Amino acid sequence: MDSPNPSLFPKNSGHRNKPADERADFPLADADRCVKCALCLPHCPTYRLTRNENESPRGRIALMQGLAQEALPLDERAASHLEQCLGCRNCEPVCPAEVPYGRLIDAGRRMVRAAGHRSRRERWATAVMTRPWATRLTGGLLRLYQWSGMQWLARHSLLRLSPGLARLDGLLPDRIGRHRRRAAVRGEGKAVQLFLGCLAEEIDPGVSDAAIRLLERSGHQVVIPPNQACCSAPAQHGGDDQTARRLSDRNVAAFDGDTPVLATASGCTASLMEYDEIVSEASHRRFAGQVVDICDWLQRLDWGSAQLSLNPIEERALLHLPCSQRNVVGATGSIADLLARIPGLELLTLDSRGQCCGAAGTYLLGQAAFSEQLGQALADKVVAERPRYLLTSNIGCKLQLRRQLRRRLPECEVLHPIELLARQLQ
Repeated sequence: MDSPNPSLFPKNSGHRNKPADERADFPLADADRCVKCALCLPHCPTYRLTRNENESPRGRIALMQGLAQEALPLDERAASHLEQCLGCRNCEPVCPAEVPYGRLIDAGRRMVRAAGHRSRRERWATAVMTRPWATRLTGGLLRLYQWSGMQWLARHSLLRLSPGLARLDGLLPDRIGRHRRRAAVRGEGKAVQLFLGCLAEEIDPGVSDAAIRLLERSGHQVVIPPNQACCSAPAQHGGDDQTARRLSDRNVAAFDGDTPVLATASGCTASLMEYDEIVSEASHRRFAGQVVDICDWLQRLDWGSAQLSLNPIEERALLHLPCSQRNVVGATGSIADLLARIPGLELLTLDSRGQCCGAAGTYLLGQAAFSEQLGQALADKVVAERPRYLLTSNIGCKLQLRRQLRRRLPECEVLHPIELLARQLQ
């Protein structure tokens, strides 16, 4: 077979792996399980949006097979089809051949990254989220932007001239809280470990506040390992396996190996639960088995002995189940059952079959056009229900949907389910 054209792969890209290495490492056996039956098509958000086979799971699998076998060039056009995949994994539950699509698209992105085709915005976002000092610095700069009046000035001048910057500004919460200096151990009782996340802890710390309050009230000792890092999802799904391994190693070392690890954001939870996909060592497999969704943990408690009582609320709430929750983490029933404990709450579930809000980690930055269309389509369904609360268990979905609803349905507050629960504690 002829060697690949070297002009297709820019030199001095700064990446550790060469394109040829990533092609050789691609899991062709997993890709070959796809029988191209098309059952996935109605469930793929980008295919539904474009009606383009190149933007479908089976189309992308065929593309990755061609790239791995050097039958197709890895040019910008090919890279764009892989980059425009949300990684939502809506296709996995309906696949009769049980193709591990998430594993395939991660491997495909490694080929893209090695060829130097990752978008600058996504590379920047990944760099910020995977470096603790950069995350803290970004949080501090965003607080300065809001608290100093610069945001008000920007919204009345520069942002009116730049839709792109206005969109980024709209992703921010109305008011970013102060940086939290959390104690390593809080409360008494059965010990659990809390995973905080990276950027979420800087711009949306109220979710961790709610988790700590609920856990302490229910008789838990909350342990917060100080050396924890990003869950590794931005790196893993961006094709940067070296950084993903480094972060997974750091978290495995930071958390005690015998105590449950509770995570609040479904995207982080999904990544932590699949650490054995990143590093096939006993320590990582053990860690993956320790990870539990916070809502699932709370729902399983004996609420009578846990002394948890909730005040009633006569409002309508709409539950959004993120793709990572539905397709990887599971425990969707636990979230609904947990919220049903709030007296008087009218709880509806948003029908998001075949849809994604368009956040998808760094996707909302790197693929803004697709992200915007997908977010608007899902927001249309929310507006039709006119809830007082939209409840979602993932930070990216929360930012995306809150931005979409801020003008269209300003009375709707977007919260994590445990934030509403913590508010209603007696």
